[in-house]
Amino acid sequence: FLQRVAFLLSSHITLLLILTRISSSIMCKPDIKVKEITTGEMVSALHKKSEDSGAFTTEALLELAKELLANYGETEQEWSTAGNWVVEEVKVLKLHPESKPLEEMDEYAYTQTAAIRASFSSAVKAYIVSTIASLENQLKTKKEGETSSVELVTKQRTIETAEGSVEVHGPVSLPLIPGVSFETWSKPSNVDYEGFNNENAKPGVCLLLGAGNQAILSAIDCLHSIFALRCPVLLKHHPLRPHLIHPYSIVFKPLLEKGLMNQILDLGLPKTTELLGNALISHVHITGAFQTVNAIQKTLVEIRKDVKTIKDAAAMVTSELGCATPFIFPPALYTEKEMRNAAKSFVTSKKYGGGSNCLCGQVLVLPKEWSQNQRFREILLEEFATTEKDPIYYPGSLKKRDSALSAYSSTKDNNNDKDNDDGKGGRRRSSILSATPAVINFEEPEDDDIVLVECGTPGEEDFNGYSLTEEAFGPVVAVVELPGGGVDDVTDPVKYMQEVVAPFVNDKEKLFGTLSCTLLWPESISESTKMPQTDEGLLKAIACLQYGTVAVNSWSVFGYLAALSGGTWGGSPRDNLRHSGSGAVGNHFGLPIEKTVMYGAPLTNAPILDKKNPPPAIVHDCLHAFTISSSTFGAMVNVWLVLAGRSLQFFLPKFMTRWIFGERRYGAAL
Repeated sequence: FLQRVAFLLSSHITLLLILTRISSSIMCKPDIKVKEITTGEMVSALHKKSEDSGAFTTEALLELAKELLANYGETEQEWSTAGNWVVEEVKVLKLHPESKPLEEMDEYAYTQTAAIRASFSSAVKAYIVSTIASLENQLKTKKEGETSSVELVTKQRTIETAEGSVEVHGPVSLPLIPGVSFETWSKPSNVDYEGFNNENAKPGVCLLLGAGNQAILSAIDCLHSIFALRCPVLLKHHPLRPHLIHPYSIVFKPLLEKGLMNQILDLGLPKTTELLGNALISHVHITGAFQTVNAIQKTLVEIRKDVKTIKDAAAMVTSELGCATPFIFPPALYTEKEMRNAAKSFVTSKKYGGGSNCLCGQVLVLPKEWSQNQRFREILLEEFATTEKDPIYYPGSLKKRDSALSAYSSTKDNNNDKDNDDGKGGRRRSSILSATPAVINFEEPEDDDIVLVECGTPGEEDFNGYSLTEEAFGPVVAVVELPGGGVDDVTDPVKYMQEVVAPFVNDKEKLFGTLSCTLLWPESISESTKMPQTDEGLLKAIACLQYGTVAVNSWSVFGYLAALSGGTWGGSPRDNLRHSGSGAVGNHFGLPIEKTVMYGAPLTNAPILDKKNPPPAIVHDCLHAFTISSSTFGAMVNVWLVLAGRSLQFFLPKFMTRWIFGERRYGAAL
């Protein structure tokens, strides 16, 4: 009887998968016809749309967002494979060489293809779903007597800080990330600053200069420009990632068809300059480097008659830039497990993508007299040595690493520690952290080890802050030791944060950027590990950090996900130097936000993201299958199909699996 049941079940699954395969073969042939017009004509057409008052009403945008969401789910078979973009992504990341066939892809690279697709699908859907909730909330609250039912809006409290009252919204759980929540903090009542404001920007077209390091960033920036800024967008793809034009053409088909968006490949600096000079471009957004934004603003002043000063140019440019992201350790007693998990989070953040992410850890802020300073360093070096490294792929990253090596070659001092002698009468200030490569695909692998540099203690004669004052965007780790923090660790951690840590990390002449930071808070000083938002000491420590996102006991990567659900992602509005950019993405519900605070699990818990133990590809594929579904039932069916299909491939004859699934595992990104 059981054999008959098993046979019938497998037959039904096989038939269903065959039908799915036939359907896929019909659907996965996107006919993307791009009318050949000049960029000037594109801008003119988009500008006409910006003058259409009916295109950007709340009602029209709500219908558009719903259409986008439906298109996203219905065309998944197309955009998932369009232009083989996921494969192109791992090639850019140097995880798979051009010379090798896909069948020989390394298992780690294969897992990354699944992770790339899953992160893209989950991020796009999260932003669209939050946008729909926001627009529905706007329409609902317009009606007399109606109040908001959005949890992030209604869950509100006030906390008192040294700078006055702060309006807090949340915390709310982060979708699909267990144990992680976030809340938003307003500007304190006794603080006044201008911040960044482009509300008075004239109508026109947004020129979006695409990001070079992640497939998802430009997609979210496009959505933010249209739904938050309410202006049409011309996306210029980054030269590293021209392949993204294929999935974007399908995911954003409703925007393209309605004339609210267009996209072009990078055609070099002269063409970009020509676009910047077009008077119909009223807004420029870039995800990139601080130096690039300065160059854009200078160019606008030079070539635009309507842009007289750098201040005028700055008013029309929004940006998400980098940061020398600090991991901050207050003086306290940490267990071995807490130190190990903190080290894992930092190492994972630094090694993914070769460290070429705006939120990867770069600076370890340690108390100089902390009794566990040396033990933590030992654990940190163990984690660096035993965690596989990704290739360094981003242009200029190795050059920055070599510059750091040169800046910290040695420092003359009176230290007689022979084990730390550089052999030239000075103390060694840099170390090469070697590790096994995550993939061994290249005949001549590049020298892509991480460099750790010792900055010393501010105020002391041998202090060297070179690697604190610029974003490395690559394999550089800087350690800075702040004064004090000893006396058997009875130092008041809150007072230490307020009087020692905050004055240093908030000083942008000393530490570059304000995009995000991580604050470690062990159980020995926690008032509540289950409800950290009620811990008065922790809240005081958070309050003194002037960063766009403050992540507690976690890598700040989840802070970007919070921005997709109503939080914000961007530099602190207090930073007049704008190291990390101007403006922020997110804030769907129009809350008064100075910073987003993200709470991870207690440090006694293993980090959700650990590069030594990454989730297998099947987990990412199931997440993708769940995300693309429009209902709970549909999600269960899609996940079941992936699991069943993957299992059947082990039992069906090879000729059948090739016909049903092609050359890939069922449900995979390839």
